[in-house]
Amino acid sequence: MLVAAVAYAFWPRATLVEVGEASRGPMQTTIDEEARTRLHEPFVVTAPVAGRLMRVAVEPGDSVKEGAVIARMRP
Repeated sequence: MLVAAVAYAFWPRATLVEVGEASRGPMQTTIDEEARTRLHEPFVVTAPVAGRLMRVAVEPGDSVKEGAVIARMRP
């Protein structure tokens, strides 16, 4: 009886899964949340100017015209 109870306790259980249909096409993934990134190996990036880069207003895929301001620096 004890062996049967131990065998039942360790018997593999069925795992719930989602089923869907696969199709071919372009893959696009977006993340629409702000977060903080934690690096295991931090890197120091330097620039020949003093200041902080303000948040960039353009998004990936936006068209940019020549001479347009896309970023601002704060001293």
